[in-house]
Amino acid sequence: MPITFLGSIMDVKTGVFAYLTAAADTTITTANNWYPINGIFVNDPFENFVVEDQDIVYTGPKRYMEVDGHATVSVDSPVTEFFITVKKNTYVYEDEKMGTLAKSAGEPYAASGTLVLEVDTGDTIQLVCTADGNGDVLTMEHFVVSIRPFFN
Repeated sequence: MPITFLGSIMDVKTGVFAYLTAAADTTITTANNWYPINGIFVNDPFENFVVEDQDIVYTGPKRYMEVDGHATVSVDSPVTEFFITVKKNTYVYEDEKMGTLAKSAGEPYAASGTLVLEVDTGDTIQLVCTADGNGDVLTMEHFVVSIRPFFN
């Protein structure tokens, strides 16, 4: 007979599924600096998180979460290297970034990635991006992201 733990962290409904409703531009004012991804995201379902400006604030108990993102990105200048990742509070997960070298301007490029991070009540999560040129404009044509418990 299986053992059931009632009231454990595993019983808490937690997670986010979000998608960008329309293409949105983010300008990289200074090369290799991280900027919040612009645009309007629909967040549904949305459990144990709240939205504050461009941050997603975690309201549940301490746990490991998996962040899975998929984007289609175009750039305004040829030969632009761009990256997307997650920022938790003030820390940018640069080692886990996803991106590519966009050889042509205006062409769609795919970027996908997954990372696991530990979150606690009040931590903020933000999708951020960068590129290798001052003034580069990244257009997020499509973006979907899910945040869910890593251990079930």
